[in-house]
Amino acid sequence: MSISFNLIDEAWIPCAMLDGEISDLGLYDTLARAHEIREIVDASPLVTVSLHRLLLAILHRVFGPSDAANWAELWRAGSFDEERLGEYLNEWRHRFDLFDPQRPFYQTPGMPEKMLKSISKLATELAAGNNETLFDHTLDTMVTAMTPARAARVIVAAHNFAASGTHSGEHGNLKASASPLRGGIAFLFRGDSAFETLMLNLVAYDPHNQQPPGIVGVGDDLPAWEQETSPSPENVYPRGYLDYLTWQSRRIWMPPPSDRQTQLVVCQAALSKGREFPDDCYPRDPMMVHRKSSRGTDHPWPPLKFTEGKALWRDSMSLLQSVPGQVTRPWVVEWVASLDAVGALEGASRFGLSAFGLTSQMGKAAKTTLWRHERMPLPLHYLRDSELVGDLAKALDMAEATRAALRKHLWQLAAIVLAPDEEQKPDPDLVSKMVEGFPAMSLYWSELDTHFHRLVLDLPGDLKHRTGVLAWWSNECVAQTAMDAFARTVRGLPQTPRFLRAIVRTEGRLRGMIYGHIIKPYREVNYAKTV
Repeated sequence: MSISFNLIDEAWIPCAMLDGEISDLGLYDTLARAHEIREIVDASPLVTVSLHRLLLAILHRVFGPSDAANWAELWRAGSFDEERLGEYLNEWRHRFDLFDPQRPFYQTPGMPEKMLKSISKLATELAAGNNETLFDHTLDTMVTAMTPARAARVIVAAHNFAASGTHSGEHGNLKASASPLRGGIAFLFRGDSAFETLMLNLVAYDPHNQQPPGIVGVGDDLPAWEQETSPSPENVYPRGYLDYLTWQSRRIWMPPPSDRQTQLVVCQAALSKGREFPDDCYPRDPMMVHRKSSRGTDHPWPPLKFTEGKALWRDSMSLLQSVPGQVTRPWVVEWVASLDAVGALEGASRFGLSAFGLTSQMGKAAKTTLWRHERMPLPLHYLRDSELVGDLAKALDMAEATRAALRKHLWQLAAIVLAPDEEQKPDPDLVSKMVEGFPAMSLYWSELDTHFHRLVLDLPGDLKHRTGVLAWWSNECVAQTAMDAFARTVRGLPQTPRFLRAIVRTEGRLRGMIYGHIIKPYREVNYAKTV
């Protein structure tokens, strides 16, 4: 008896329903019931965004939409047409079976058994080979077993987030580049239901007019399951946006479990190089921020990346505002702004943005150091009002300037402690090590993180209101948080005369810099009644 696990019907996509229940659904039910689902979310952020890209590819294939007018019709319907979804998925049902002997979903069948390894090699979050442990304590010598549902999720994410490296091939080792989402942050608009979330990210799709821009197609655009052949290890240009959304960056094969097993699980998989972009192909992902590179040999417009120790909101201006020749905000943001401008969103005032990605160890692209799923609110006023965006930029500038002042005075504190005689020059390396050991910077940014979300929500309004909110941000958030971070740091230092003298001198200078210079324009503003 052949083993089958068809992703159209089988439960494998984790969904948080509007009524609070958590359910796993198949592709058809996820899309047909999207208006009943609060959000599609997996424990792995990499899986979450990869599932959305798969679902978007299906929706584009079924519904388009070709322009804002077509999009508005879908939005007003409030749910996806079940009949049209069913017709399409039934037509391609044979390509969505995880264990189909001819074309298993997102896989390349017939890879040699000698290439089989633990299925943990497919999952970024599991410790395997060069991959460092994130939230897992498995070892290569341990047997990892996955249900078909989890294996399917891992396969979808692997095509998007696989690290660069050397893989075994049928005729020797093959070097593979990183998968499309590995090197940047993918942003998704978030609505009150999965239907709204998917619709907000369902940009205009018209390949004949290069919509969406950034992905130049070279043929009939088709998602992976509609293409005639499985991926081979070759450099090819994407056919178009649907090919790119379902890009087969790896060749993967999971042999079907034995039908004699009491529980259907998968333990092994083969993983090798798949399709790669040619050296002169640099797609601009519609879900990413892209910045002009100053290096002539790298990607000319590399995506914004997560930085360890740096909160994403500090780069929020890149999300809200494109700068010609320097920064382009995600196309999904451009698209929602255009929908808002023509009234297609029917009076909606606020959505959210989710950010997904990971970072790798410097010089070791295969070693994942962290992954993230960050959320931030986004009132649509920011897509309409350039003055509002300018005021938000002022708030961010104040935060960064205060950060610089705090670090400068921590450096002075360490220098005085290490060389109390003013004629002495402290060892810069020792000063640097001492400053890095202070908790002040992490305290400052972690506290501001919560305040920033309130700032984004409260700032929209007339000039008087915005001035008051900025005064609150300046005085009660930025200045007070910096001084509190300094105070909490120095409380942990030895209370000797030498340290106390250094603390008193630097604290006064820091206070003068912040209140007398950085936030001076807002010190006398009466902000109590406006916030």
